[in-house]
Amino acid sequence: MNAAKGAVTTNPSGLRSQILRGGAVIGGVSVLLRASSIIAQLILGRLLLGEEFGLFAIAWSFGAFGDSLRSILKPVLIEAVVKNPDDAVSIYSRALYGLIGLCAVGIALSPSIGAALDVEALPLLLAFVLLTTPLRIVPVLGFAQLNADLDFGTFGRIISIAGVIRHVSSVIFALSGFGAYSFAVATVVASIVEIVAVRKVTGPFPSIGRPSIRPTVRRSATTAESPDAGRRWIFFSALALTLAVSGDYLGASVWISPATLGLYFFAYQLTGALFGPMNLAATTVLVPAFVKIEGEQSRRDSYLTTLRSLSVVGTLFFIATAVVIAPLANWLWAGAWNGAIAVMIIFSAYAPIRLIHPATQSIARGCGFWSLFASDMALIGVVTISAAFVGAWVGGLIALALFVNAGHLAVTMSTSFRVGSRLKVPLHQIAKASLLPWLVGLGCLGITHLLTAGIDSTEFAGLPIRIALLGTLLSVGLLVPNRQMLLGLFGSLRARSAA
Repeated sequence: MNAAKGAVTTNPSGLRSQILRGGAVIGGVSVLLRASSIIAQLILGRLLLGEEFGLFAIAWSFGAFGDSLRSILKPVLIEAVVKNPDDAVSIYSRALYGLIGLCAVGIALSPSIGAALDVEALPLLLAFVLLTTPLRIVPVLGFAQLNADLDFGTFGRIISIAGVIRHVSSVIFALSGFGAYSFAVATVVASIVEIVAVRKVTGPFPSIGRPSIRPTVRRSATTAESPDAGRRWIFFSALALTLAVSGDYLGASVWISPATLGLYFFAYQLTGALFGPMNLAATTVLVPAFVKIEGEQSRRDSYLTTLRSLSVVGTLFFIATAVVIAPLANWLWAGAWNGAIAVMIIFSAYAPIRLIHPATQSIARGCGFWSLFASDMALIGVVTISAAFVGAWVGGLIALALFVNAGHLAVTMSTSFRVGSRLKVPLHQIAKASLLPWLVGLGCLGITHLLTAGIDSTEFAGLPIRIALLGTLLSVGLLVPNRQMLLGLFGSLRARSAA
């Protein structure tokens, strides 16, 4: 693996231009991945049963550790690639070997897990998922090098091609009768594509036969913690992130059947196809950006701008989605997934807050607040699996969605306050930037539902009235008060396109 190319400019204006271009590239990738994911789910919703979605959700709740480790590992490797490429190889090798060992243990325990959850078809699928999970880690060192060079174009192309292939493959395998295995085999195909592409771009993978001893690193005199702190928390944070992104499936599976869990999983995946790519943009662009931003005031201003922008734009988009999604789902799947519509609406309504959380985490990593990041991941992991367990026990599907999202709201605000406190941002400014646009949006959505209560929300006939009413309320409540911020944001997007 080659060292960083050194093509990254240290000039502030040049760095800003590179970050803007990177945001434009990742934005394009996000659109492509969102479109392909929605199209794939549209087809899979007609090919697979709810029980098959639920079965994969349970298996994936264990295999998701690989994706979590990949997400946690990349920003650590970005910093190591820039400062000491040999150190990056050592970190990478320890993570890969550790993951292989954990997956081996999981494979051995898969029959017991299936018996404990009383799901007969689970052990074989779980073993396959765990057997192939280490493939998700293999290309991450190359991704870190590309990100360290701010080569978002190459990174974006690889991610987009692999993502599209994954979605297309899942449909092909479903048509071929693979059932719940369609998702797992498609993930393997996409991982192989990433590995081949990264090797072609960055050269042969480094030898990892013997991980080197972790070097001694001096603690920085800045507000950031020792760079080595992040490395000590890698596996702990990855486990916590796994619980955060898939602990609800595991916690709920104790009380509800795979078929009911499949409705929850289907709703989450559909809304996730909309806000998931935005999370990718945040973690890809914000970490390198905040590593390089100097000056406390600049970081404070950037932090508040990020929170407010995500809250306003996320609210405008996802509150509108909450109105449109019911008739759209009813029409697309001919009523087959109407049992998941309420969950889709709940996730759409909470989506703006769910966008803020990964952004604050990315900023924490970019600023070097590793212990804060790790403790936050532990908190959201515990909250997610606990909320799902209690929600499914209390009231089934709807309570499950409400409890999980309420837990995410509490953790998001806790994280925002803690990161802001490190950056010396007043808490009332954080609350106003994060919550006010979202609360206004929820109020607009609630008024719309009350005034159109007599209209069937699953039919297109009443949709124009609901959209017109909601649009008027959002214009008065959000667009007008935030017009200057939105104009500035759109101006930045035009600048990115021009660049």
